Amino acid sequence: MKTIIDRSECKPLSDNIEGKLVVIKPDFFKPEFRDAKYQIVLATGGFGCDADKFGTAVFVTECCEDPEEYRQERYNLIGEPTEEMIAEWKAKYGDFNKKVQKALKGE
Repeated sequence: MKTIIDRSECKPLSDNIEGKLVVIKPDFFKPEFRDAKYQIVLATGGFGCDADKFGTAVFVTECCEDPEEYRQERYNLIGEPTEEMIAEWKAKYGDFNKKVQKALKGE
């Protein structure tokens, strides 16, 4: 897996992304954090999760160990990761952290 994910590799964003994995555009990050490790995050809430609502705030949780949780803007999201991309991410960085795993299972 290359270390930076670009838009052409992603599936388009769904209208409602709450509870889904999404990919942040690489140039959002400072150069030292431009890595796929930080680009794939879990959208956990905010008006920006729903394309039909006014607002762009999307609250996200990183998938790596010791995850950061922060506010992101919907316009900084370039798409959703493919199954292949998720498998490559896990092969390189390990399993998603427990919080993300639980959320993806609907717990």
